[in-house]
This record gives sequence, structure tokens and C-alpha cells, in this order.
Amino acid sequence: MTEILKVFKQTLPALRFIGRKFDDFNGWGEMFGDNGFDVIENLVGTETLHTIEGYDKDGDAFIGLERRKDGEPFEVWIGMMTPADTPVPDGFVHIDYPTGTNLGVCWIYGPEEEVHDPIGECAGKLAEAGMEIIPDADGALWSFERCHCPRFTMPDEKDNVILDYCYFVK
Repeated sequence: MTEILKVFKQTLPALRFIGRKFDDFNGWGEMFGDNGFDVIENLVGTETLHTIEGYDKDGDAFIGLERRKDGEPFEVWIGMMTPADTPVPDGFVHIDYPTGTNLGVCWIYGPEEEVHDPIGECAGKLAEAGMEIIPDADGALWSFERCHCPRFTMPDEKDNVILDYCYFVK
């Protein structure tokens, strides 16, 4: 059974998302297939990802950023959060997040093939917890999957994982 296990607010340090832009979620296969995540990890070093003050517990997560706005195409960026001053390698894009950016986070627990099912419930769960999802300056809503190692990558004794699903909140 899949459930939203935990809902909380997280305040980020200054971070730089580095990744690639795709038209859909098929980009995950491409990022793994051509070692795109390895490029990012090798650029900053795995140890550095684990020592980003204020983000160290989540620094090794694979990120699937999603942008939605009525009347515009759905967009996906797949990559990782890195220290704010990380140089961007050729073929990659970046998005900078200033210190104090807030996330509303839902931990979704269940079998890997089912943890995406309750994503549609996350906005309501964040609102119930008193968090307000905020659009960007253009009116688009951004959210992301944070596939944390090992919460998402190493199933527990029940063969379940935890997917972090995040929105930007006030």
C-alpha cells in the first residue's frame, strides 16, 4: 500500500540545480544511459554533495524538476542540486536557488512502481499542513521528484521506497 508518510517544510541554502531539459520523463533513461548523473557527481565530488551545509542529508538525490503552466508545454529538467558556485558543464543547464528558498516536502512510501500514484495528493497535504504553494514570476508552478539515495534507491524489508515530492512554498 502506498501512503504519504510525512509532510514537512524545508528551507534550502543557496543551491544550483545542474541538469538537462527534456520534453517528458523519458529523460531519466537518457541521464542514466549516458552517465549524465556521473558527470555532475564527478564535477563536484560525491563528498561535496554530502557536505552542502543545510542540504547535506539530501545532496546525493537525483532530481526531476517539473514546470507546469496553463497554455504552455510541460517541461522537465533532470539532474542534481549542487553548491551554488558549481560551474556548469557543456550540454547542461542550471537554475539557481537563493538561500531561504522553501520547499514543502511529502515523503511517499510504497513499492517503487506505485510511489508516483499519490503525487496528486501532495498539494492538498501541504495545504493541510499550512503551506502555500507559490508560482514563479511567470505564473508557472514548479515541483520536483527528489530520488534520494538510499531512501529511494534501496528498498526496505517490505520492498518499499520513499519518494520525496516537493513544491516551492511560502
